Formats: sequence, C-alpha cells, structure tokens
Amino acid sequence: MHRSLRIIIQIICISIIFVLTINSLQATSENIQFDQIGPIITPRCIIQDSYGFIWIGAQEGLIRYDGYNFKRYTNIPFDSTALSNNWVMDIKEDKKGNLWIGTRGGGLNYFNQKTGKFKRYMLDPNKSNHISNINITSIIINNDRSLWIGTQ
Repeated sequence: MHRSLRIIIQIICISIIFVLTINSLQATSENIQFDQIGPIITPRCIIQDSYGFIWIGAQEGLIRYDGYNFKRYTNIPFDSTALSNNWVMDIKEDKKGNLWIGTRGGGLNYFNQKTGKFKRYMLDPNKSNHISNINITSIIINNDRSLWIGTQ
C-alpha cells in the first residue's frame, strides 16, 4: 500500500508540473514581441563582438543588436563621420574592440565604438598606400594586427 501511494503522488506531481509547463508556454507565446528593424533584403555578414553586440551587415546599412534593441548605422550625406555606404559587405573586430567595415562602393570604414564615429578610407590614387578599389568584399585582421583587404 505504501508503494502504491508513492506512485500516485509521483503521478500527481508530474501531472501538476506538466500542466504548469503547458500554461507557462502558452502565456509566454502570447507575450512574445519582435522589434522590426526594417527590411533586410540581403544580409551579407554577421559577427558578435567582444562586448557581446551582434552586428549585421546588409544592403541597408550596419545594424547593431544589443540583446534588447536594434540600432541602424547608415550613410548620412555630407557627414564624414557616418558610414560611407549603406551596402555593408564584411565586418571584422580588431584587438581594441573597434570594427572594420567593408562596403560596396564606399571603401573601408573604421568604427570607433567609444565615440560612435566612422573614419573612411577611400580610393585615393595620390597616396602610395591607397585602396585600389572602393568595393571591399572581405577583411582579415592577422594576429600581428595587419589588415588584409579583398576587393573586386
């Protein structure tokens, strides 16, 4: 009799846990909300940086997700501290926690996470170490901090 009582109690406990779990899942599913960040037609790249941010490069700009909110960085005409072009092809983080962003048609961008400002590296045939093409398709940062840039 004692063993059968223990089995009945276990069945009741399991049933209660099951019902509570189902109710919890239903309540959770009804309260889920998503932020719309706009149409991302073609995401080209995605990284998670050392701060934990998720960065998405797309045709519509550079998008940062902090776990709660989205922030979009785009080109602002006549603002040299903004992203040079909205079409982001590649993103890499350097050892200082800053980002290098390759764009299609806008050259290379360096994003300082502390200031929130971009520095642009564009095609300049008057300089000996200029970028040979403004379509940056890939970026590699070596352990010695050297930057390798792939272009079209």
